[in-house]
Amino acid sequence: MSAIEQTPFHGSADSLAACQRFINFKQSKGNYFQDVDGNKILDLNAAASGQVLGYNNDDMINARDSELYDRFVTHKVDLNTLPSHDVADLLRSHVMPAAPKGLMQVHFGGGSSATEANESAIAVALTQYSKAHGKSVNKLCVVGFDNSHHGSSTATLSASSERANPNNLPAFSWPKAEFP
Repeated sequence: MSAIEQTPFHGSADSLAACQRFINFKQSKGNYFQDVDGNKILDLNAAASGQVLGYNNDDMINARDSELYDRFVTHKVDLNTLPSHDVADLLRSHVMPAAPKGLMQVHFGGGSSATEANESAIAVALTQYSKAHGKSVNKLCVVGFDNSHHGSSTATLSASSERANPNNLPAFSWPKAEFP
């Protein structure tokens, strides 16, 4: 039985379906990661996730001061699709103590890009403002900055400068301000 079949990790149905393996970060090196079953896999997506130095890069490791830095800053892996074998324990011990009282769940966005992070932030900001002020989300906008690029989704392109959208993808006509 593989590690994925034995794990007590229970995410949403979507995240479980997308989860293909658990990574053994300590055994991963350079452009290869090793899963907990001992398989060594060439990570062709590393550069897209900011992992251009590879796993266990000596300079990055020497710069860190904790194991969590090593595992989550150095490796920068999406917890939804490639969680480590002890992800549930780490959430319980490091994330949940900081959660607001009464909140018992953690949601990680896609985690694979700044576009997704910015898209989530925009959605939360617009939704919360809408609720707090009784306004329709459809009537709200986000002010972006000239000379900026916030991502490639409709909302993030709408908050970015026109030059960030060379393919002329559909975007909202949200206002732009000069970068301070």
